[in-house]
Amino acid sequence: LKSPRDEFGFDDRAMKAFNQAAAYLYEQKEFEKLIGVYTFLSYLEPEDQAYWIGLGNAEYFCRHYESALLAYEAAIEADPKNPDPYLYASHCYE
Repeated sequence: LKSPRDEFGFDDRAMKAFNQAAAYLYEQKEFEKLIGVYTFLSYLEPEDQAYWIGLGNAEYFCRHYESALLAYEAAIEADPKNPDPYLYASHCYE
């Protein structure tokens, strides 16, 4: 079974470019745009917890707390042993 990334034919170079774009948007505090990038990346590689955490953080900084919680939940499903998404999710209730 091919991943969406493989189906679309994105190689490591393309993924690196997407990650660089995400880092740039984060540095510029362009969180609304970052939501789109991380939504796309988490679709391409749904097993990559970092993309779900990135999406959750972008949603959180935009005060979209319910959407952030959904992204953190997906991050937890990707790796339940990592405590980070649990901690990030807790901030949505402050």
